Amino acid sequence: MRTPRRIDVLYDDRCALCCAVAARLKREQAIVPLRFLPITEAATVRAYPTLVDRVGQGKFAAVTDAGEVYLGPKGKLLVLYALRRYRSMSLRLASPALWPVASRFFWTLSARRHGISRLMELVGFGRERCAGTVCEMT
Repeated sequence: MRTPRRIDVLYDDRCALCCAVAARLKREQAIVPLRFLPITEAATVRAYPTLVDRVGQGKFAAVTDAGEVYLGPKGKLLVLYALRRYRSMSLRLASPALWPVASRFFWTLSARRHGISRLMELVGFGRERCAGTVCEMT
């Protein structure tokens, strides 16, 4: 895989945890520009009709400018790789020794995202939404 020039990150903007993570990540310094696309926006649905349903069902999706689609834990790792602060960690997590643990962690987080979101909303955290229709970060 070549290093992408841009990564589109599809996230479920009906999920407080997903919104909080998107808001946090877009504040990080990116080596590869990230564009955060909420799945309820019409532009996202038009651009990625088949992926929107998968993301709404809890599957994370990251798409490179070359059209390569990374789902689930691999997509999350790609986003971490794009961020200056987390690049070295992403490379360690991708190692054969740590990938099984990292993958299970990401799957568990995704599977429990609605419960975590409910807890976050109870304490008033995670209601951030991106301004406009697309969150962008360079």
